[in-house]
Amino acid sequence: MDTDIRPVLESTDTIVDTVDTTDGRLQYETRGTGPAVLLIHGGISSEAFAPLLNIPELAEYRLIRYRRRAYDSDYAGSPPVDVVDDADDAFTLLTALDIDRAHVVGHSHGALVALQMAHASPSRVMRLGLLETGLAAEVPSAGTAAAAFQPAIDAFQQGDLLDAADLLSRCIFGEDYAAQMEEAGVRPSDAQIRREISATFTSDIPAQSRWSFPIAAANIRHPVLSVLGAESDRHYLRVVGAPLISEVREAVSAALPQAKHVMIPRANHLLQIAEPAAVGAALAQFFN
Repeated sequence: MDTDIRPVLESTDTIVDTVDTTDGRLQYETRGTGPAVLLIHGGISSEAFAPLLNIPELAEYRLIRYRRRAYDSDYAGSPPVDVVDDADDAFTLLTALDIDRAHVVGHSHGALVALQMAHASPSRVMRLGLLETGLAAEVPSAGTAAAAFQPAIDAFQQGDLLDAADLLSRCIFGEDYAAQMEEAGVRPSDAQIRREISATFTSDIPAQSRWSFPIAAANIRHPVLSVLGAESDRHYLRVVGAPLISEVREAVSAALPQAKHVMIPRANHLLQIAEPAAVGAALAQFFN
């Protein structure tokens, strides 16, 4: 891919730039110096890793968060972006930043991208942090989970994008997700919400059915930290009727026996927004 980097905004603490490729644009933000840590967001909100940039335990690392291609305001929405495409984009970003190797941390769908990176180019990934890996389509309760998402799907198909985003967020993150995001300083505009819920439904969800976790995991030998919310199963038992995150943990352990699991108290799927200090401390300890 051809790349071109141009600055958008600079401050003393943070640089926000873009990397243009032949397939789209990647907006990214960096903070700090030291070993690189690439943060890959999941669905619904591209801002979910922003709170981690201010965690003291991570100050000795070069943190990089970016907006995946399908979530960019310039992206036309077609064709959908597969997990492999997202991984290729992530490598393009690292290359543009002159980073040969990085720790890679992914949340939900972003964890699939992190896994694909480790599968496709093992030498460029140091350690893998997986925040509630987005394996809802590959666990035993996949069918009941899909049924729980149906009201949000219906709203999206009817063009009610804000309602679709709210319904899906309540189902995945919990009833108090908006308050948690507000407290963490994550305040997306309505236009951003509409754009990102569209990316979730038109790119991320279809991409998950075209990607295989067992195939990707087969050759991964990297150290792996699986970060889970202690309240997630309680929430999913109520909403989905199944301990979805326990099933995800079992799937990760079966495919990646080297994975270590850590539970974040008081957190559900929005764990790095609800408890950024605890998540950041767990990651820093793992990297060290």
